[in-house]
Amino acid sequence: MKRLRDLLHDPNAHIPPAWLEQLRHAIAEGSEHAALYDALFEKARFAGVDKLVQLLDTVDATRGFGHGETRATGKALDAAGRPMPWITYPAFHYLDQLDLSTARVLETGAGNSTLYWGERAREVVTIEHDPKWRQWVTADLPSNCRVVLTDESVYAKAFAAEVAAGEFDVIVIDGRERYACTRAAAGRVKGGGFVVLDNSEWYPNCAAVLRESGLIEVDFAGLGPVVDFSWTTSLFLHPAFRPKPRAVPFPRVSPGQQWIEAADDRASEGAQA
Repeated sequence: MKRLRDLLHDPNAHIPPAWLEQLRHAIAEGSEHAALYDALFEKARFAGVDKLVQLLDTVDATRGFGHGETRATGKALDAAGRPMPWITYPAFHYLDQLDLSTARVLETGAGNSTLYWGERAREVVTIEHDPKWRQWVTADLPSNCRVVLTDESVYAKAFAAEVAAGEFDVIVIDGRERYACTRAAAGRVKGGGFVVLDNSEWYPNCAAVLRESGLIEVDFAGLGPVVDFSWTTSLFLHPAFRPKPRAVPFPRVSPGQQWIEAADDRASEGAQA
C-alpha cells in the first residue's frame, strides 16, 4: 500500500484529481482493496497510460478532450462535462459541427447519446432492452425523445418496425443485433441523411451492407471516451448529403490543433478565377 500513498504525494505522477480520489478511497477500504488498485496502477503506468491521459487532458489551453474524467467516471462526456455519444473523438467533433435541428434520429441503445441527440435534433427515437438503463436515461429525457423498451429477443424487430414507420435523417447503430439492424436500415435513411455505425472495424459485414446500399463510407478512427484504446466510428452518407454547419468557421478548430489565418484561403485582388 506504500506505493499508493506515494502516488498521492508525487507531483510528477500526473494523475487526474478524480483518480486521486479513487486512490484515497481504495486506501480507506483496506489492504486487499488497495492491493488491487496498486497492481492496476502499476500496469497502467508501465504502459504509459498516465502520460496518455495527461496529454489528452492538456492538449489545448482549456481541458482538451477531458479524457481523464471519462476514464475516472466511466461516462461518455465531452470536455465540458456534457453528455456525448460513446463514439471516437474524431467522429464526435465532426458530427458536433453539424446543424441537425430539423433531423429525426433513430438509435439503438439508450444512454448519454440519447441526451446528446435530444439537445440537437427535432426528434429522437431509441431502442433499449434494459429496463434499468431506460429508467436512468428517462429521468433527464427531453420531451422530444422517446425510448422504446423491448425484449432482447425481438430487439432487431422493434428497430425494424421503427425504421419502417417513418423516415429518419440519422440512424445510429451502436447497440445489440447490429447486423440485423443494419439490414433493416440499409436503403431506408432519408435522402441527404446518414447512418452512424460504431465499432465498424468489428463489423465489416455491416459496413459492406451499408456500402452496397449506395451509401458513402467515411471512417473516423481514433481514441474516444471511457476506454484507453482506439477504434473506428464510420459515417455512411446518402449521396445527397450536404453538411449544414452550426457555425463558422467550418471545419472548426478541435483540441490539439493550431489555428492560423491562412492568407491564401481567400481570393487575392486581381486574381484570375
